[in-house]
Amino acid sequence: MCVCVYRLLLLDEPFGALDAVVRKSLRAGLKEIVRSVGVTTIIVTHDQEEAFDLADKVSDVLVCVCVCVCCTAGP
Repeated sequence: MCVCVYRLLLLDEPFGALDAVVRKSLRAGLKEIVRSVGVTTIIVTHDQEEAFDLADKVSDVLVCVCVCVCCTAGP
């Protein structure tokens, strides 16, 4: 019998409604917690500074690529 346990934290714009000072402080805390717990985390953000501050790896997703890949109907 094989037992698999996946640990994944998904965050969608977690700091979007915060002012800059609070946002930066919470980013540092989140980064420390995620690293100490060792959970894989995916963070969706439009803030490049936030992405590069938090991430080990950054991926850029372009809407036009998603639309083109997902679209099966012609013009």
